[in-house]
Amino acid sequence: MEIKIDFGKLHPLFQHWVKSKEKEKVRGTCVESTFHHEKRYLSHSFYKPISRIRKALNVLKSFFFILTWLAYNNGFTQNELPNPYKKYDSDRNFYKTYNYLKNNEQGYISSEYRRTYFDIMSVFMSWMKNFSSAIAFHDSLSKSIKPGGYTSINQYNKRDAAKYIDSLAINNRIIIINEGHYSSMNRYFVSELLDPLSKRGFKYLAIEALSDVDTLINIRKFPLQFTSGFYTNEPFFGMLIRKAIALGYTLMSYESILPNQSQLERENAQAQNIYKQFINIDSTAKLLILCGYGHVYEKEIYESKYMAAFLKEITGIDPITIDQEIGNEHSCNSYENIFYRTVVDSIGIISPSIIIKPDSQIWSMFTDIVVFHPRTTYKKGQPSWLNDTSLKSYPIPHEIMSRINQKVLLRAYIAEEGNKAVPIDQFELNTTSEEPPNLLLYPGKKYLIQLVDVNGNFYWGNTYYFK
Repeated sequence: MEIKIDFGKLHPLFQHWVKSKEKEKVRGTCVESTFHHEKRYLSHSFYKPISRIRKALNVLKSFFFILTWLAYNNGFTQNELPNPYKKYDSDRNFYKTYNYLKNNEQGYISSEYRRTYFDIMSVFMSWMKNFSSAIAFHDSLSKSIKPGGYTSINQYNKRDAAKYIDSLAINNRIIIINEGHYSSMNRYFVSELLDPLSKRGFKYLAIEALSDVDTLINIRKFPLQFTSGFYTNEPFFGMLIRKAIALGYTLMSYESILPNQSQLERENAQAQNIYKQFINIDSTAKLLILCGYGHVYEKEIYESKYMAAFLKEITGIDPITIDQEIGNEHSCNSYENIFYRTVVDSIGIISPSIIIKPDSQIWSMFTDIVVFHPRTTYKKGQPSWLNDTSLKSYPIPHEIMSRINQKVLLRAYIAEEGNKAVPIDQFELNTTSEEPPNLLLYPGKKYLIQLVDVNGNFYWGNTYYFK
């Protein structure tokens, strides 16, 4: 078979290598045709070693040109890009890592780290209160769902989710609720449950995202960046933790990540960690557990067993399990759960709700309850699901805006906590921001406001008191 080579598409050095091989082919033919005439010359004892050396050099030369061609055609691009999470661990500066990843987006999308890139970017976007982008990046991990929905839900009704959960808390000892790790809205909803549940006797809060390294969090009463965990760096997660401790909850970590650990072993270990801390502390205590995604499933799915199912088996206590992820909005309706899409569009969800079927049973899939959240609208950068009266919206002081001559990250810390704490608020600003978002702060406190440049370096800062 004749192979035709388009030399114009090859690196110049690779062109030279191909041409040299063609010449060697011609020379080989000439040697073969004159072999019988020069037999005595070719059979000299020194010919074989020289021939072997020549062949070895040709192999090395070929290897060199192939490597050059691969490098020229970006063959090594994905290997040069670090794992996004390892990059974050080495930088220990999320805004520096974020900008590095963003500048190398195309490389990551076409690399082995494609899913990892979308995953961590969805988290970083939530940390900067860019909620819609957080959802969009998360959706890039999923396949869209074909249009369609339930044909008839005329007899379905909605009910306030928080009030219904509160009613179940009276006679139940364990409540497990999940979150999407990209969703600040999910964390905010959990924070809204803390006060009514504490009045029902819930005094322990086990958090999957809380690091066991931070043994002083219940004494310090606020989370630290890096030390307290990864997902806990998100401002609304920080608020949830502060609120829980202020209400008298004792925080517990229970995550289990060990070398060569299977997912099933991890689920079981999580349940064992909760059991050892919870039952041993107080056999009558009530416990709220905040986990991620499918850990909340108490039913086996496709022969997989999850933390909630293991905990039920170990303790003998049937927990109330609550799924928020199915009831989350997405960047477009083709990514949404079909039932969510139908319910929101037909029944009209304006606040977190549960759905009651015609037989008076709660609609659910893998848990006892599914909470359906409305789609979000924004005003001054603040989402419609945010209605915490303890927080107040403040315009950014003019002095701060006058300092911005490049893209920066604004971070607002409670002054007495210092800049090692998880900030109360943070978001990106640049000189082209026509209507910058307002700061969302607890009134009557002094705050340290800092600006950070794209390399993650401190740019400017000052303290302000907000009435």
